[in-house]
Amino acid sequence: MEQVVDPSISLIEDPLTGSQSILIESSTSGATIRFTLNRTGPSPTTGTLYQRPVPVDATLQIKAIAFKDGLVQSEVSRSSFPQADPPSHGSGGTFDCSYELTLDAADGASIRYTMSGEDSTPSRSTLYTEPMLITETSVVEAVAYKEGWINSPAVSIPVNIDSVLADLPRLDLEGGVYIGPQIVTFTREDDGSVITYTTDGSDPGPASGTTYLEPVTIAETTTLKSRSHRQGCQDSGIREDTYHIYGSEVSSLRPIVLSGNETLEIIDTHFVHENDILLSGNATLLIRDSLLIHRKDFAFQYQLKATENSRVIVENSAISNRCNGSLNWNFYDDATLVASDVSHMQGCNTWHLFSGRSSGTVEGWDFFGATTCDKASLAVERSQGLELELCFPTGSVVDEILPIQVEHFSFPNENDSGVEWSLTVDDSSIDGWGIGLPLRATSPSETPRQ
Repeated sequence: MEQVVDPSISLIEDPLTGSQSILIESSTSGATIRFTLNRTGPSPTTGTLYQRPVPVDATLQIKAIAFKDGLVQSEVSRSSFPQADPPSHGSGGTFDCSYELTLDAADGASIRYTMSGEDSTPSRSTLYTEPMLITETSVVEAVAYKEGWINSPAVSIPVNIDSVLADLPRLDLEGGVYIGPQIVTFTREDDGSVITYTTDGSDPGPASGTTYLEPVTIAETTTLKSRSHRQGCQDSGIREDTYHIYGSEVSSLRPIVLSGNETLEIIDTHFVHENDILLSGNATLLIRDSLLIHRKDFAFQYQLKATENSRVIVENSAISNRCNGSLNWNFYDDATLVASDVSHMQGCNTWHLFSGRSSGTVEGWDFFGATTCDKASLAVERSQGLELELCFPTGSVVDEILPIQVEHFSFPNENDSGVEWSLTVDDSSIDGWGIGLPLRATSPSETPRQ
């Protein structure tokens, strides 16, 4: 007698919903199938009557038999379907800017996932092939799957991304005063940050400036602006480093004496001077794009002394001396100092005296220090860490509150009397104020400040 064909047992998956079920079929037309999911075997009278695919979501063993009137029943078919383990994964949580999520599956299974928190079905999921860089708040739903296996339970991994500012770039050489070309190396971060920079004064951005790939050579006085860009972050603020680069060194041990209409220009030079600088008449000393180190061995050993109508002009330069006592730059009569963008170096600044009808105009000289007396005038702006000493004649009356952070301050005012010198300070900060005694009427050869 003819026998019913043994039933086939297979695992199928709905591509839209991702649900799995057991499909049992016999090629014998009109055969009836019964199955069991336990250790007992099915028969034409026992087990569950198979009518449609059997939903499944966990490991199972299934047995099935097919039968038909007038035919010999089939043999019992047996199949086992193991379930894949859930993917192992990072902990998730809250992170600044981005988070790299790594998934892993056992037994050679593959992983599919969604980023929206939706179920990871075949039709709307992505095959996991490498760690994911997550740059916005997401809920990752992941499932492990393998041919002939029941899909793993889904794992849900919430990742919250705070879009904060990227860190400022880090570099190995900060702005300052240097002799000769310098090489600047940015630190390469391991968070995927990209650095852009400019050297022309413009602001760098994702689409502007130069992308940092190799160390930057600074061969002349330059402002280096840099900014970090990191996925998921707002661009960092702009880091600004100014490198004052000065040329060959020139040393001078003899006094510099300028008179009449004589002019000395110190331009693009590292100038080391260890003696007096004396100006008279209409003489001019111009210091531009240079580093001037005015050395001494002890306090008041040397000075700069400008008298009559002489001028000292300092532009985009650095002035320094050893920290072994005061070194004064003294201005008498109608002498003038005009200074702009003067760098503060390691070491000590010179101290400045304005007496007679002399004047000083200073812009951008941090840690500038000065004494103002007689009928002199001093105007300072855009300078930080000032130290200012005021020389009040006998009998003068002053009613002032001396500020520390200054938008605008001028002296004297309507409540002050007996003072003939003037002082204005704008957009600056003051570290210290001092009060000095009146000077002698004649120009002294040196006016020490103790």
